[in-house]
Amino acid sequence: MSSKLDRTKAAWSVSRRHFLRNALAASTAASLGHASPAHAQAGSGRGGGGGRGQGAQAAGPPPTAPIDPATAAETWIEPWVWRPGEWPGQQLHLNVVENENPGSVVGFGNPSAVIFSYGGITPGPTIRMRGDEVLFVKLRNLLGEDTGMSFVGAYPDPKELTPALTLDVVNQTAREQGNERHDFCLGEHMNGQHAEHVTNLHTHGLHVRPGRNPDGTHSDNVILRVMPQADLRQRESHATDPACAFLRNLDQISFLRDDEQAGQADYEFRLGHVQGHANQPHPPGTHWYHPHPHGATHNQVASGMAGFLIVEGDVDEALNRALAGQPTLPDLERATGPYDYRERLIFMQRVLVSPKDPDADTPALRSPAQPIVNGNSQPTTMVMRPGAVERWRVLNGSVDGRGFKRFMVLQGQFVFRTLPTPGLFEVVTNAAGERTISSTPVTRQQIDQAKQHLYQLAMDGVTLVSEDGRYTIKDLAAQNAGTTNPLSAPVAPPSNAAQHYRDLLRNYENVFRNGQNIRDCYVRPNEVYLGPANRTDVFFRAPTGAAGSVYTVFAQEVVVHADNYQQSLQGAVDNPSQGASAPEDIVLAYIVVKGDHVPGNRTYGPDLDIAKLIDVLPPVPPYLRPIGEDELRIPAAEAAARRVTAGDLRTRTLTYSGWGAQDFPLVTTGSGDPAAPAFEQFIAADLRDNQGRLRNLRYALNGTVDVLLPSATRTMAIDGRKFNPNDPERPRMLVDTAEEWALYNDSITLWGRTDAKPPGQYNGHYVAHPIARADGQRRSAGSSAFQIVTKGVDHPFHMHQNPFWVMRIEVPDENGELQNILDAPRWQDVIWIPRNAGRVVFRSRFPDFVGVYVNHCHLLLHEDNGMMQAVEVTPFDDRSNYVPKPASTDVNTRYPRPTLAEAYGRSISFVDPDPATGQTYPGFAASPPALDGA
Repeated sequence: MSSKLDRTKAAWSVSRRHFLRNALAASTAASLGHASPAHAQAGSGRGGGGGRGQGAQAAGPPPTAPIDPATAAETWIEPWVWRPGEWPGQQLHLNVVENENPGSVVGFGNPSAVIFSYGGITPGPTIRMRGDEVLFVKLRNLLGEDTGMSFVGAYPDPKELTPALTLDVVNQTAREQGNERHDFCLGEHMNGQHAEHVTNLHTHGLHVRPGRNPDGTHSDNVILRVMPQADLRQRESHATDPACAFLRNLDQISFLRDDEQAGQADYEFRLGHVQGHANQPHPPGTHWYHPHPHGATHNQVASGMAGFLIVEGDVDEALNRALAGQPTLPDLERATGPYDYRERLIFMQRVLVSPKDPDADTPALRSPAQPIVNGNSQPTTMVMRPGAVERWRVLNGSVDGRGFKRFMVLQGQFVFRTLPTPGLFEVVTNAAGERTISSTPVTRQQIDQAKQHLYQLAMDGVTLVSEDGRYTIKDLAAQNAGTTNPLSAPVAPPSNAAQHYRDLLRNYENVFRNGQNIRDCYVRPNEVYLGPANRTDVFFRAPTGAAGSVYTVFAQEVVVHADNYQQSLQGAVDNPSQGASAPEDIVLAYIVVKGDHVPGNRTYGPDLDIAKLIDVLPPVPPYLRPIGEDELRIPAAEAAARRVTAGDLRTRTLTYSGWGAQDFPLVTTGSGDPAAPAFEQFIAADLRDNQGRLRNLRYALNGTVDVLLPSATRTMAIDGRKFNPNDPERPRMLVDTAEEWALYNDSITLWGRTDAKPPGQYNGHYVAHPIARADGQRRSAGSSAFQIVTKGVDHPFHMHQNPFWVMRIEVPDENGELQNILDAPRWQDVIWIPRNAGRVVFRSRFPDFVGVYVNHCHLLLHEDNGMMQAVEVTPFDDRSNYVPKPASTDVNTRYPRPTLAEAYGRSISFVDPDPATGQTYPGFAASPPALDGA
């Protein structure tokens, strides 16, 4: 059997098994609801199902067509709805199938690669439930077997080999050492993409029990692996295979581990009884569900395999009464009451329409990601009356680095065009009264000027809470009002390419000049900054006197979250003809305002001031009240058990670190490299004691010197360690306490000369230096050959089970000084950690559940490669391992910041702690190279 990596050389033919498997998937795709397939096909949109399912493309306007407000009709569409309360005790069936969506049905002769979905639709059904209900789900894995094989342990990235080293040599070396495994035998311990057809279910944002419920049923158990039935049959037929030996017990053969099931799994997500109080239901909020099988999470979620999970409660009832005159909305798809009030769900995502699936019979075509909204690749139209008020629940379901977005509404219609010039263009009215598309793309300044008034109600499924412990609504027009975004400074037109790219680069560099510039870029009026997996709830009111107008719901790509854009601009300045990578902005929808003004009610009048809705919001439950310093203090009994000082604070520091393989800095045995002596000693020990088992897997000869090969799983890790669910070195928090955490991101920018050719130099791997941004930019201005050669990225940190009270988000300026951009604390469950040793400080409660769950990077390829960490809540004082710190210390003394040299050392190395397949990489301490004149 050939390995996944061998398959890069030749496409597999479509097999009869593949055809039959997908015919079965197609026949079962409709059975998403309870036992009756018909139930999933029809319904009111409130309870059982149907509504206007998004299997067919909505009849929206073409992407470049001007909208005529006079004739425009509502084409907005959302997934169908499942309410557990309307089907008591019964299960929602989620069938995991392969499908081509968007595209033709997968079948015999179809050359396209498959993607994954729940029952053939993207996104999956919306779940709406109360905060004291139980959600029953049957998850069926209808995928075919995992046919591939993976290499474990030391193995280089196949795209980053030295010129003299071939993939055949690498694979043969790994096979000779017995490092090749069947995917159907690999378990949770394996870091890297593998076993793409294993799945499970994660309820992102829910405060429910991790792992299993007390009676053994599955709750939010991301360690569970639901494999295809064909994988189990393969294990049974390979019972004597040494690679599957971990399946043997002393007295019998077991083909399933404790954390595995074949074919299907039953889940019970039990909401309510928060903090052990029967009268404290789960707080209302906007959450979502998606698969979380380690090694396949990226590909499955990137296929659009996810859906909304809405918890309804007292906040919603209060708003419904104020705006619609009743506690519940009778029809989620219709405007209700004196303000035409309704909710809309906006699921935006960059779907990889042909994601890499090493276990598919058809190879991935690697077509580019396609932005979709609620499953539609073209924007649809909302119709509102002047003065109408709507609540939008917005979910950023993207999983990769281009998924950082700024959510906003623009006055006017804006469309994307690729010819003659790619960009965003505005629809204008010409002298003849015709609506046409302008001939020049809009500028950032024009986008800023077109933004409309928004109010923010919630972030990451939690209604905003003020520091004095009350629910609040944020007027986003007042957010850093009156300032200018440094990115929006004027630039030369694209026709003057050389000056155009110099101006864009200047604007980017100015962002990090000082703290004020950083804040003026990251925090903008009338927009919400959303990293991957963030959610927000916002209010939009159709402007008075706007009848006959068109507005654009818009998501602008964030370009300051990583070094990709700056590196691209540096290359374009040096060579304008090559251009630079363009941001990927998304037109999410259009709003047409037409008809008579809404009447309003006697309380608020026809022109509602949304800020006044604060007065109707209910009290904040204890679970979501701000976490003060007193909750962090260690009481005497706990201090005695831990042998620490009573009154100190429970604290913890976590560090995210590492680089992608293509950015890996050049480390050689060549003269002048400070890592050379340690590297040479490591190679000598490998040749002497290990028969050179790591040659061509971790290092290889390139010319006259050995070079360190980038790992196939990248170096990304947490606290220097890759994921293993049984790793004993993990955070352990004491139940019913609170802690303060500091998160650091040691993924740092490295600078170097691209014209230098030291011994061992190859491809894009350069001698790279950890220096301050100001120094790098100064040197780059003096020589275009001095550029960013290793890119850093902001990592979106996600903690399961519990939200956290974010107190500081600190972005380093060009001199490395941390600048806090957060104007007030807020609850979140995903927060991006700024690169270059940026810092986030938050506080979190661990009130009621004991057990093991995880934190991880929500750039899901990073998670699959090991940037995930098990955490444990324990009931035993002496098992907790927080770090006590005196309350008198300030944040910088409490959490010392790493130096650039320390960040370099952490990012170039990792430990994979699995005893069977893990490794310590690179095996020696690598020091950063010195820079002349530094």
